[in-house]
Amino acid sequence: MQSLFLLFIMTNLLMLPLGWLCIKVAARLLRTPRNLLMPVILLFCVVGAFAINNSPFDLWILVVAGLIGWFLETHGFPIVAGLAVLVLLVWSVSGWLGWRRGRAAPRG
Repeated sequence: MQSLFLLFIMTNLLMLPLGWLCIKVAARLLRTPRNLLMPVILLFCVVGAFAINNSPFDLWILVVAGLIGWFLETHGFPIVAGLAVLVLLVWSVSGWLGWRRGRAAPRG
């Protein structure tokens, strides 16, 4: 048990310099012009969305979500509030479905 705690302490000590190094790299990366950075981010989003299920349907969801986000941003809606609503909506729907599944489960 003591070796596990020692391993945790060593890991935390290694994470400090690595974290500082990553912060410096991220700050340098964010200094790149926006017109070069956004296509790279879009490429990673498209590859990631397709790679999850290998389904073009996920790409359509990505496009629709992007268009909704673009529309909301151009019309001045707060993006953070929209994300909060989306998270709460998904959480409530999944909770409702779980509750219905639990009620339909056979009792034995």
